[in-house]
Amino acid sequence: MDSALSIDKEIQRLEEKVQKANLAPDLMEKINSMLTVLKVSLKTGTATFVNYESIENYIDWITSLPFDTETEDVMDLTKVKQTLDKNHYGLEGIKNSILEYLSALILTMKTSSSIKKLKLRLFV
Repeated sequence: MDSALSIDKEIQRLEEKVQKANLAPDLMEKINSMLTVLKVSLKTGTATFVNYESIENYIDWITSLPFDTETEDVMDLTKVKQTLDKNHYGLEGIKNSILEYLSALILTMKTSSSIKKLKLRLFV
């Protein structure tokens, strides 16, 4: 009986954590459906600790990502290359793609004043 109460408290804690996070609506819907399935499976006795643990880890990971944080654009290729080389060993192809994209963006911004900056999200 006590274990059922503690699991309910843990699920409630996860729900509160999700509500506090600033998540996109489709991601919020996915997490809520995962929690609903977990609750139903706990009531029917088909849930395992692995189910709970994997959902908890996913929610912890998703809520720790800075979805609502924006940074100032660095439009200096030298600084970007130094940062990429300093923080990311190897990955030369990916780093070159990022530098090419940034180069094209800088040239486009210099030649056309009406172009908007494109948002680029990198999770490295």
